[in-house]
Amino acid sequence: MERLPIFDRESAMLRVDQDEEFFAELLEVFFSDIEERLDELKTAISSKVAKDLESGAHSLKSALGNLGAMRAHEQAFALEKSARESGLSSTEQAEQMLTEFKKEIEAFRQQVQSFMSTT
Repeated sequence: MERLPIFDRESAMLRVDQDEEFFAELLEVFFSDIEERLDELKTAISSKVAKDLESGAHSLKSALGNLGAMRAHEQAFALEKSARESGLSSTEQAEQMLTEFKKEIEAFRQQVQSFMSTT
């Protein structure tokens, strides 16, 4: 996953037809509720509700893919897959994966903030 870019600007711009203003709006919406969505994943893990973890990770995976957040997208996919295939047999592993996911989202936030400030 480290070889993937944190932010694939080209892919993101293609998805919004090169409309940087619209892309900035999408980012604003995404980041306005990301903490709540991450809390939902944490709750799913602590409550051992694999289906909620799977669906929450799937939803974030889709949003992150559309925004060009390649590493965070892959981390969301890994969370989704783990929840689907092994349930929450290891909450410790799921918590560790969630921690890594949060790091990738923060790296993405930093990348797009610098990108948005140069446009």
